This record gives sequence, structure tokens and C-alpha cells, in this order.
Amino acid sequence: MTAQNGALVASGGYGLPARPSGLPQIPTAAALAAPAPVVFDTPQEAERAFKGMLKDLGVNSTWTWEMVMKEAITDPLYKALKTISERKSAFESYVRETKEEEKAEREKSLNKCRKEWNKAMEKIGGGLAYEDGVKSWWSWDRGRKVMSEKCPEVWKGPRNYEERKILFDDFISSLRQKEEVSFVPLAVSSPCKRYIQLTRRPLCRLANENYEARTWTN
Repeated sequence: MTAQNGALVASGGYGLPARPSGLPQIPTAAALAAPAPVVFDTPQEAERAFKGMLKDLGVNSTWTWEMVMKEAITDPLYKALKTISERKSAFESYVRETKEEEKAEREKSLNKCRKEWNKAMEKIGGGLAYEDGVKSWWSWDRGRKVMSEKCPEVWKGPRNYEERKILFDDFISSLRQKEEVSFVPLAVSSPCKRYIQLTRRPLCRLANENYEARTWTN
């Protein structure tokens, strides 16, 4: 069959009538495949839909606006808000809300794990009177190695590396405060106290440096 004057004509001379003029254009395949625009009754509904899209994409507080545009620009809900300014403002609001949620979840996890974590570190030992125990000058690298090896179940309790470091730092800070109170007897004169305070910290750092040097050599 061949096309002539808008009609399909068979070799025998018979053909379909030409398409009448004035009729609407037939939609193309690309137009049929394109999603219909999403319309919301209020700006608040549109913003909630946009933020819901961000959550579905896995956007968290570390994302940038450029990262969002790259991932979301083909999503129909990206156009729930009409302007770039509105979309960016909704993204910034979403990030603030996400940070607050992440902070609350982190505090909840830390409070859940803190008691067992501190108990495990106390069992390892602590303070100047313990030769092999946890010391107030321990680095995180050293504490991480000891805790993961000696208390593996407790080590797995926190959700991530950051939470483990927070628990370790809090324990070390508390240990230092206890040592500050108990290290110098009340009967010691003020000049002696000052001398001990000046010499104690360098000795603590030297002990830690010696440990790190041995660890590196081994």
C-alpha cells in the first residue's frame, strides 16, 4: 500500500478515505507515555508531597540540593512545587527536620546502650590504679581495639561508628573528672598540687605515645 494525498491506496485502486481537516492531532507515543501533571489543592499539600518524595528517594541531612536535583528531576512529584525557589526552600526545611529526627534517634540509641557500654569498660578496668585498665589518656584508636576484642557483644550494640565513639569519649571524660577529684590528697600543700598538675598530663601523654609506638612497631 502507498500513501497518496493523505489516503492509503492499495495496488488495485481501492483505498481508505483521507483524514478530514480540522480534527485534533493524534497524541504521539512520547506524549502518551509522559505522566500527567500532579495538582494539589493547597501549597501545604504540595510541600508535603515534595518532602514525601525526598524521603522515598532516601534523602538525608548530608545531601546537597544539587544531589537532589540529579535524583529527583524526573520524578512527577518534583513539580509538585512550581518554582525552583519553592523546591529548594522545601528541601532546606526537610533537612532541618531530618537533622532533628536523627538527633532524637541517636540520643535514644545512646541512652539504650550507655549502661551496658559503661559497665563493660568498667569491667576492663579504669583509672591510674589499674595497670591494664582503661586510662583517661587513652586514644579512640586504642579504646576501639580493646572494646571490639574484649567486649564484642557490647561493641555491636550502638548503631554505628559515631555512636561508639560518643560513648567512649563520654566514659573517658567522666574518668578524667573522677581522677581530677581523687588524684591529689587534701593534705598536700598548694605548691605540691601545682607541681603534680603540671607534670601529670605530660606523663599521661608519654604513656599513650609509648603504647602507640609499640602498636605501630608490632
